[in-house]
Amino acid sequence: MSDPTRDQRRLQKSAMENVRAMRRRIGLNIRALRTMRRMPLEKLSRLSGLAPDTIDRLELGKDEIGLDHIMRLSAALQIRAARLLERSAVPETPL
Repeated sequence: MSDPTRDQRRLQKSAMENVRAMRRRIGLNIRALRTMRRMPLEKLSRLSGLAPDTIDRLELGKDEIGLDHIMRLSAALQIRAARLLERSAVPETPL
């Protein structure tokens, strides 16, 4: 028989790993979309109302990102908010 406490810890660990992976994905998408638009960090900061160091930490996946930040960044990047959550927000180009 399995230990409920151990199972709960394993589920919590798995959930936290998923959160970290999603945070990294969102950050990579923010950076990719920003650079694809040749938008300096300072301009995204001005358009979104978020500090440049906050955006930098989000792009690196170091900070948790809330819905308010997702909405501000997506508006500044002129995209649907859901696009930041996609596996890859930037279409791949053939070599």
